[in-house]
Amino acid sequence: MIRKTKTGRSTDEQTLNELSSAHPSIPLLLEYRTLFKLVSTYIDALPKSVGIDARVHSTFNVEGAATGRLSSTNPNLQNIPVKGEMGGEIRKAFIAEGQEEDKRKALGVLIAPKGKVLLGADYSQIELRILAHLSGDKNLEKAFKEGLDIHAITASKIFNVPLDQITRQQRMVGKTMNFATLYGQGPRALSQQLKVDYATAKLYIEEYFAQFPKVRNWMASVLEFGYKMGFVETLSGRRRYIPELQAGNRMLKSFGERAAINHPIQGTSADMIKKAMVEIGRELSVVSRQSSDKKNLKTDSEQSERSDSCRLILQVHDELLFECNPKNLEKTAKLIKEKMENALKLDIPVVVDLKSGSNWGEMTPLKI
Repeated sequence: MIRKTKTGRSTDEQTLNELSSAHPSIPLLLEYRTLFKLVSTYIDALPKSVGIDARVHSTFNVEGAATGRLSSTNPNLQNIPVKGEMGGEIRKAFIAEGQEEDKRKALGVLIAPKGKVLLGADYSQIELRILAHLSGDKNLEKAFKEGLDIHAITASKIFNVPLDQITRQQRMVGKTMNFATLYGQGPRALSQQLKVDYATAKLYIEEYFAQFPKVRNWMASVLEFGYKMGFVETLSGRRRYIPELQAGNRMLKSFGERAAINHPIQGTSADMIKKAMVEIGRELSVVSRQSSDKKNLKTDSEQSERSDSCRLILQVHDELLFECNPKNLEKTAKLIKEKMENALKLDIPVVVDLKSGSNWGEMTPLKI
């Protein structure tokens, strides 16, 4: 059944995806919309945000989301595409200082050739790790403590297939199931996302909770607390009041329940990366001062060529992006990784993946 709006039948992305096999023009329309958004939102708009220093300066809102996540505006640098060939091309436009000196000079900006590199530090599956900590589920804990593939494990249980025989498509279903749990997704929404019938989606959910029983118990206890107190908390004790839990409207109440389950997880993740940002900032300031004290710069030219060890330039939810002096890259990366992995003490190992490169779209894994 095609959804309807006030003006007629819906042509939103979800509807068109469901109808993509009905006519050859529908996939072309979806592709056109994707390309149009890339051009209008990024290719045409981002150059207008470039300042005289050849940088894009965004505004970050500390309480941009109800969960405590940062948000970014004017422009929004947290929604720069990462998936797909065209999306990756957009990220290539964001370069480290000194990598494109000639282009910067063409803009009338004189910048010394410092030749810095970008360093990305990304929490690996942090919300699922926080769920494992909060719920205390032994199977979930075991998977992370032994470094197993949590998505493949979930798929193995759902499809009743040995772990070493899980296909790529089955693993994707397992991944969807794991993240659907974080957002309190029900069988109807899950069936639409996985393109399966309601009964199959319901069975997947039952199989999931059979494998991770304490996750369901934790979710029930969070809802009980939320209904009683009117709020839920992150691991750090930061509250989110959820009046929707008391709503008479069924849809509003369902929203409140999903928010109550998600906040302790996503909110704790937000607290964690903010704490890491503060601690990393302090450490990098100390490193920068020590580096400056050791140098005996005699001329303005030499002074202009001196570069600080590293500085944070962007936060994208679970990822931090730094601009660093390549000479100190490994040492700085080790410091950043240690601070991020120990920002909050969890019973589950926290893993931060590192990558580096001359631009945001072409970064390679960094092992230290």
